[in-house]
Amino acid sequence: MKKKLLYLSYFITIFIVTVVLSFPYTTCVQYYINSFIKRNHLRCSYKHIHSTVCKTDIKNIKIALVNGKDLTINNMMVSYNPFTLFLDKKVSVAIEDPFIKMKLYVSPKSFVCRGRILADLLNSYMPYHISGDVYMDGRYRLNRETGYIKATSPKLTIKYNGNTIQLTSIRARLKIVKNQIIIKRIASTGQPSINLKGEIILNRNKPSSSPLHIKGVLHNRQLKFPFDISGTLAHITFD
Repeated sequence: MKKKLLYLSYFITIFIVTVVLSFPYTTCVQYYINSFIKRNHLRCSYKHIHSTVCKTDIKNIKIALVNGKDLTINNMMVSYNPFTLFLDKKVSVAIEDPFIKMKLYVSPKSFVCRGRILADLLNSYMPYHISGDVYMDGRYRLNRETGYIKATSPKLTIKYNGNTIQLTSIRARLKIVKNQIIIKRIASTGQPSINLKGEIILNRNKPSSSPLHIKGVLHNRQLKFPFDISGTLAHITFD
C-alpha cells in the first residue's frame, strides 16, 4: 500500500510538471492580448511574443498615433499570476525603452500607468522640437470610458519657428470623458511661464482629424501674451 501511494504521488508530480512545462502559454496569452486589443479598439500591433509560466515578452510593438505615424516600442514585459489570470484577467506591464520607462496595471475594467517619458519621443510627431523628462500618473476606466492623467516635468525646452522657450516646474492635469479630453490645466513657474486650458474632441474613426480648442497665456517678466491653439491633431495651428 505504501509503495502504491509512493508511485501515485510520483505519477501525479510528473503529470503536473509535464502540464506546466508543455502548456501553450504563448497561444493563450496571445489570444487574451488580441481579444483585449480588439475589444477596446486599440490601434496597435506586435511582431514577436514569447510566454512562460509567469511572464510574456513582446517585441517590436507599433502603436498608431493620431497623425498617422507609428510609435515603436522595442520591448515590453507582461507579468501575471498563472493561477488567477483566466479568472481576474489582471496583468502588470513593464516597458523598458530608451524613451519610455513605465509600469501599467491592466484589468478588464481599467488600467493604471505610472512612469517617465522623454519628451524627445514626440519630436517626430509634432510641428516643434521639445526635450526634457515627463513623469506621468494616470488611470482609465474602460467600462465607464472616464479617466485622468497627471503629469509633471522639472524642465522642458521647446523650439518653434526659430524661437526657444524654456519652461520649468510644469504641472498638468487632464480629464477624459468618453471621446472628450479636457485639459484642466497645464502650467509652469519661473520666467517665462505658461498656462493652458482647453479640450480635444477625439474622432475615434479618424483620430488625426480630432479638433482641439486650447487657450493659453505666456508670461515673460511684465509682459503677457495670450494665444490660441486650434486645428486638428494632425494640423495644429497657433494664433
